[in-house]
Amino acid sequence: MHSLNKSFGFIVFTTWLLLNVSCDSKHKAEKLFQLLPSNTTGVTFSNDLVFTEEYNPYTFKNFFNGGGVGVGDINNDGLMDIYFAGNLADNRLYLNKGNLVFEDITQKAGVACKEVWSSGVTFVDINADGWTDIYVCKSGKPGGNNRHNELFINNGNLTFTEKSKEYGLDFIGLSTHAAFFDYDRDGDLDCYLLNNSLRSVGGYDIVEGLREITDTLGGNRLLRNEHIVRYSADSLLTSPTIRFKDVSKTAGIYGSAIGFGLGVSISDLNDDQWPDLYVSNDFFERDYLYLNNQDGTFREVITSATQEISLGSMGADIADIDNDGLPDIFVTEMLPEKMSRYKTKSLFENWDKYTLNGSKGYHRQFGRNVLQINQGNCGKEDDLRFTEISRYSGLDATDWSWGALIADFNNDGNRDIFIANGIYKDLTDLDYVNFDFNPEAIKGMIDKKEQVISRMMEKVPSEPQQNYLFLNKGNYNFTNAAELSGLEKPTFSNGSVYADLDNDGDLDLITNNINEKAHIYRNNSELNPGNTFINISFKGQADNIQSLGTKIICYYGKEKIMQELNPMRGFESCVDPRIHIGLGNINHLDSIIIFWPDGSKSLVNNPGQLNTFITLDYNILDKIKTNKTVVPSVTLLTGVSNKLDLLHIENEFSDFDRDRLLFYMLSNEGPHLAVKDLNNDGLEDIVLGGSSGYSTQIAYQQKNGTFVKKEFSVLTQNAVMEDSRILIEDFNGDGFQDIFVCGGGSELPNTSTGLKDRLYLGSKNGFIENPEVFNGQYNSTSSVVWLDMDADGDKDIFAGGRMEPFNYGIPATSFVYENINGKYTLSPSLSAPFRQYGMIVDAIGSDINGDGIAELIILKDLSNVDIFKVQRQSIQNITSPTGLLNIKGFWTSMRVEDIDDDGDSDILVCNKGLNNRLSSDYDSFEMHVNDFDGNGQIEQISCYTESSWTFPWVMRDDLVKQLPGLKKRLLKYHEFAAADLSTMFDQGVLKNSLVYKVNEFRSGIFRNDNGIFTFVPLPEQAQWTDQKASLIADLNGDGKKDIVLGGNQMKARPEMGIDAGSYGMVFINQETFILIISKIQNQESVNPEKSET
Repeated sequence: MHSLNKSFGFIVFTTWLLLNVSCDSKHKAEKLFQLLPSNTTGVTFSNDLVFTEEYNPYTFKNFFNGGGVGVGDINNDGLMDIYFAGNLADNRLYLNKGNLVFEDITQKAGVACKEVWSSGVTFVDINADGWTDIYVCKSGKPGGNNRHNELFINNGNLTFTEKSKEYGLDFIGLSTHAAFFDYDRDGDLDCYLLNNSLRSVGGYDIVEGLREITDTLGGNRLLRNEHIVRYSADSLLTSPTIRFKDVSKTAGIYGSAIGFGLGVSISDLNDDQWPDLYVSNDFFERDYLYLNNQDGTFREVITSATQEISLGSMGADIADIDNDGLPDIFVTEMLPEKMSRYKTKSLFENWDKYTLNGSKGYHRQFGRNVLQINQGNCGKEDDLRFTEISRYSGLDATDWSWGALIADFNNDGNRDIFIANGIYKDLTDLDYVNFDFNPEAIKGMIDKKEQVISRMMEKVPSEPQQNYLFLNKGNYNFTNAAELSGLEKPTFSNGSVYADLDNDGDLDLITNNINEKAHIYRNNSELNPGNTFINISFKGQADNIQSLGTKIICYYGKEKIMQELNPMRGFESCVDPRIHIGLGNINHLDSIIIFWPDGSKSLVNNPGQLNTFITLDYNILDKIKTNKTVVPSVTLLTGVSNKLDLLHIENEFSDFDRDRLLFYMLSNEGPHLAVKDLNNDGLEDIVLGGSSGYSTQIAYQQKNGTFVKKEFSVLTQNAVMEDSRILIEDFNGDGFQDIFVCGGGSELPNTSTGLKDRLYLGSKNGFIENPEVFNGQYNSTSSVVWLDMDADGDKDIFAGGRMEPFNYGIPATSFVYENINGKYTLSPSLSAPFRQYGMIVDAIGSDINGDGIAELIILKDLSNVDIFKVQRQSIQNITSPTGLLNIKGFWTSMRVEDIDDDGDSDILVCNKGLNNRLSSDYDSFEMHVNDFDGNGQIEQISCYTESSWTFPWVMRDDLVKQLPGLKKRLLKYHEFAAADLSTMFDQGVLKNSLVYKVNEFRSGIFRNDNGIFTFVPLPEQAQWTDQKASLIADLNGDGKKDIVLGGNQMKARPEMGIDAGSYGMVFINQETFILIISKIQNQESVNPEKSET
């Protein structure tokens, strides 16, 4: 252990010295970033593109992908130099002269890569001679001089020598980027070469097994550094030879023709001190997440580690977003933020195509950015899990995005996200695709002997986009501060990097732009004078002198910040090869632990003053011997699924074939279960509801804790029915538990016997059905309550109506079955208040007002909580004075209990959450229900409101397909994008529509204070998914009630995406609720496609 008082392993530059380096850069800072003019910086590079009939986006699919940018210190003067990759333009190398002034030394250095398409840039000291080298990836059309990737070896005098062939790195193909890392921990740097496919996207059928077929002309490559040490005849050591060997196949790396790779990131994702890989793939191929097996091979785990990924994945970056010590993943895509562009540029797969892709092994992919929060290993060491929360964090839609960079740009201790944005031509513009770029129009151009490509390109819209800067506000909340931070200029930016170009203690930005000079943004750190930083360089082992792959954790008080040294980041780019950490307003670090690439560790205690640049030297710092930290498992809940003899299978049914305007299915709201002692043996048994085609199941608990399923013919003969709720009570008072099963779902009409509720009467011999109670009453039921509904001293049955199948949105009818001398009979008078009452999702009987008499509490979909007081022969709605009427949500279930132990009952409600598009920052959500075209079929149009105007969420083609009469009125997509409901429909139609308005998406607690309820949302993690079920119990024995939540909605239209942010959550009551388990242990057997609650 060392301190700053000793010079072991440290080189320290004080802030005073750093400020003197840049003392000439005096200016008045008004925004976080300042765009510097090219005539001041000397950086005039512009990635100029001109398309021709022979070379254009239709002959080369990556024509508008742009070029990368890299930074590194090529002359060891402590200043970061810049290298830009050009496509049709020559590359440029700029020497940093200090004070943010640069000199173009390209010609002298010999690194122009003339007349060949360059893409990715990597700075790396590949031969470990102390001088930074440059590796350039090549792409574009085949043929021509210097078409292979080039490796420029630094001669130490501002010149370079090209040696790619000598090193085995002269690949010819469509290379995107290269990442260097020591994957086998043998001390030298290996290479992952990311390539894009030579084949066209349209040349593939979605079939299984394509990624296992190696593409000999392309394909991604893992290249192992064959560091050969040779001796002369007299046994003297000569210079070692470095040669890279392709070991992709034996290492488990996919190298197929469907790998349309656009991003590669290195990180220790599962915290085992071995580097792992994340590869983002464009088009239909799924991304790859490779975990290092520690034996020279990798295993690809994307489908088990994530619930969902981006569809057309672009750039990516990995860093610790939430300061929990685990690296998180951010991947960019192309979803527009502005609705005017969303409705005119977006293309989405239909449900059938989406499900086909998933069934063929391409995973659940959606057209948006993703932010994957690392949850660590779930229950066992080899079970890495991520939770996707981009929609919750407001990061999902940033238009046609490329480079993604995660770094602390304002030194507040939280990592922010910069996104380079824009495509030069909107090739997916729907008016262009459907009206200008069609066979008839093209044939006409050919007949006129016009230059077809040139004419077509003239018609494609071109709209530069603002880059994004999301400032991290903590708790997974981000704010786009691009315009307020000086990044307001629209561009077509692709590659981007951060670097402290002037060594003043903050991160500047560089972007490589199409048809515009590169941008250099100075970071004005003096706007945040209270924030501190530390900048760390590393000197590593002999063959990895930059110590790439090093991870550090800085500790201060109870907090920590983790960062890894992997400069190859974002899109085709390479960032500052030093670790820069913003620390907020702290003024002292307790310690830094260094995890070296070879697996060893060092500890630095009291590293001294902040606002400094330091160097940590592997060869000087002592190594510490520590066992792997074992965090005791939280055992409040342990999965015992392997002891159950039960399996729920969801039947195949697509609501979207019939209800074309719905975004989420209604047919999969199960499975439901109930627990009680059915056979009076003192052990609780389980009843599991079945989907249509699968019967209700009963499993009896054994004394050893296992469960054994028992078949009953009375259950199997009703297998056609969808079980939508189960209640176990002794309904007939004979001492045996009976089972009430609701018939529900959206698949059958209300005239179908498949919707019949059933009452199974228990006896010592099993169960029999009591058929006469519900004959003739067919309703999609969601809930059942056994409650005295007429205050006559016995309990009646309330069966809550969920929906009118085929007519979602029309209020459903509920029924009350009166108990008359032990027999249940439909009571028209008791049912009257519930005729076409609403779409009930849950109902509970509980004494909510403390008068000793249980009330009926009802939770309605797209509506509020209602409370009904039961009186003699009358039922009174007493909701109005409680404060419950005005809070309306996408509620799914509830619990009623005294959660805060103040003597009255509170209401825990599960809701859709905030990790979805519908909860975006528009004024409100509305659903308009009507037969809009008068054809006898009800439509549901989900809308958002903005400045008192109401716009549909649904895309034009889907709306017109359902309502063909709108086609002429909304012929063009830009017309549709500007149209609100009043433009589409007559006022009479709108006036007669049933309108639901939702103003609360969060799950939470209605806290009871003397009969007045106040909504208190649960912590942010509870809002990451569509919560479906809850449990209130004292889990840790401290006398306080804790909360367990479960949910997810896996059947959603692709444009909205699934809600899959939960692996099960446990919140411990510590005055406020604290999430302690973000994933229920040992859940490897749960398939979210089959079981959701």
